[in-house]
Amino acid sequence: MVELLITISIITLLFSVLAMSGGGLKQKARIENTKSMISQLELYLDTYKSKSGAYPPDGLDGKKIYTEEGTQLMSGAALSWALTRPIDQMKRQPDGTMKAIGTTSPVAEFKQGELVDHAALGVDLFDPEALEVCDAWGWPIHYDRLGGGRESYSRQDTSEVHLGWEDIGYEDVDDPRTFEGISVELVGPQNLGEFDIWSHGPSGHILKDLDPEEHAAQVVANWDLPLEGAGRED
Repeated sequence: MVELLITISIITLLFSVLAMSGGGLKQKARIENTKSMISQLELYLDTYKSKSGAYPPDGLDGKKIYTEEGTQLMSGAALSWALTRPIDQMKRQPDGTMKAIGTTSPVAEFKQGELVDHAALGVDLFDPEALEVCDAWGWPIHYDRLGGGRESYSRQDTSEVHLGWEDIGYEDVDDPRTFEGISVELVGPQNLGEFDIWSHGPSGHILKDLDPEEHAAQVVANWDLPLEGAGRED
């Protein structure tokens, strides 16, 4: 009986270790998939700019963006919308002005798993043009166009930048670019003249028990995140 109990204990311990190891590997895979998605978005944005003359608007500064059904698009939703629509191809004229010379096909076509499942999150949204590209955990990705320099920097620390989230009680989450001395070398925009893209990582917008350092350790972004004494949690 004692030998049997010892054997059962060992088997239980081995299963626990395997489960923990599997969970860590899955988390690492999601981090890498999110990095890959952000890299792909960077390629799409460069292609978009080469055709249109500028990066797509983020709906947060300048002209607001609405779908035909009247849904306002900001951040990642504005990005998804722009990348999946035909582009007015622009060419710079000798006098420096930009002139439309035709229309090209969209630069991206996202698959179902690459877009936020709003119904699963409880968001009452039935607008076929209102899409949000997501990370590997299914959370919306943030986008901030910085073509206009520091003046075009838009802090994104409220849930209203995501489609319908202000109506379902999701809490506001800090913009990782506001963590002085923790997540970024300089507080504010990180890629002036271009764009910032980031994911909040595994915790998404459920960050009640995380302090800024723990939050920063989970962020996946298109800029370096130097952490003092903090490693990424798997």
